[in-house]
Amino acid sequence: MENFFTTIRLSINRYPVAFILGGLLLIQLFSLIWVVPFVVTGDQESDVLLTQGLSESIPKLSEMKGAQIDSQAAAVVNEDVCNAVSAGVWIFLLFAYIALLVYNFSYRFKESVRIQWFWELIYTLLFLLVWLLFDECFIHSWFPFMLIETGLIVFGIYAYLFEKKRSIEELLF
Repeated sequence: MENFFTTIRLSINRYPVAFILGGLLLIQLFSLIWVVPFVVTGDQESDVLLTQGLSESIPKLSEMKGAQIDSQAAAVVNEDVCNAVSAGVWIFLLFAYIALLVYNFSYRFKESVRIQWFWELIYTLLFLLVWLLFDECFIHSWFPFMLIETGLIVFGIYAYLFEKKRSIEELLF
């Protein structure tokens, strides 16, 4: 056990910026608990996202004038309701994006001679495009901010480790 802590201490001394950015990434991911408010409904297994704008767009029964036909109740259809994808899907996409970035940055890391950024930028733009297309009412407006922020943190870790690798290679050769 002492060997484990010694290894961690040496790694922190060797790569302090990577550990700081990794800690920021973990804080960012754990902050999803507070950024995305959920309430678990009684008997249902699904989570319902609470938003202020969504509850204001649903009219109350007392506000429906002329909703009766021949002393019978009639329904008023609100056509401003938008179909939103659940927050769980966006959280899954955020984790998939992070996994894709980590995989792309680590694939052939030892052989790379320059910092790669083009395909990672394309992936980021594709995830943002998916958000624009499927979040019609922009209920999950936290998603693009979290996506860009986590992408920058992962890229910062990659750039730092790449420069460390380059400086070690210059010392050896």
